Amino acid sequence: MARAQLLAATVLSGLMAVLARLATLASGGFSGGQNTVVRFAVGLACCAAYVAVRPGSFRLNRPGLLATRGLVGGTAVLLYFWALSRIPAGDATLLNSLFPLIATVMAIAVLRERPTARVVLALAITALGMAMVLGAGTRAAPLGLGHLAGFASAWLSATAMLSIRALRVDHNAATIFAAFCLGGLVAAAPFALQPWQHSVEAWALATASALAGVASHLWMTHSLGALTVPEAAVLQQLAPAASYLWAIPLLGETPRWPELLGVAAVTLGVALGAVRTARRP
Repeated sequence: MARAQLLAATVLSGLMAVLARLATLASGGFSGGQNTVVRFAVGLACCAAYVAVRPGSFRLNRPGLLATRGLVGGTAVLLYFWALSRIPAGDATLLNSLFPLIATVMAIAVLRERPTARVVLALAITALGMAMVLGAGTRAAPLGLGHLAGFASAWLSATAMLSIRALRVDHNAATIFAAFCLGGLVAAAPFALQPWQHSVEAWALATASALAGVASHLWMTHSLGALTVPEAAVLQQLAPAASYLWAIPLLGETPRWPELLGVAAVTLGVALGAVRTARRP
């Protein structure tokens, strides 16, 4: 069940990225900071609705770690959305999706989680697939600040992923997600001070992106209560492949054959790692 939730989360994560990209390209589109604020405002509204339905669901057992998850994760999303406003959605998602690989290395040192040979092989295949996609991309400009922001978001996302894994020992997914949204609003607010006169199309796309992000993060957070970081790392490599596939009909970004081969390699790696393979510490 946890694997199915995480796979669904990665597919929605790819959709979120494409919708966010569309929200910046629309007439009167959003900046990266404004997109981030909308994302977390919608998330907090969902948290408020959840509290109204199930009072007493939230608990603060480790406020310091919750604050870390919120601020670090929120900054990661801000950098990711900033990258989405400047480079193709597939490239931005691909760079951000390096975070499971980084988190796996961190988990070995911090959480003492040891991946099996199959998980290592699956990670290698997905990493190769991502390299093929990025190396054969259809970008019109060389690597720049947008790509650097995407890579920085991966490092911060890896740190946030480890904090989620630690928090899931004694916190539910809703509490962790609420901390994420609150921290994200604090991190993004200074970058969303420009005028907010936007078209109905931009608002609709930004809101749809936010809702996809809410579902994606809740499923991802919930699944980390049952999966180790190496297990989750393999499955989350599906996100860039999903983003490229969503971009074909929604953004009109036509991939080249090396990119399609890269997507196929990522999918193969995900399928290889989808079975239970990681050793528990």
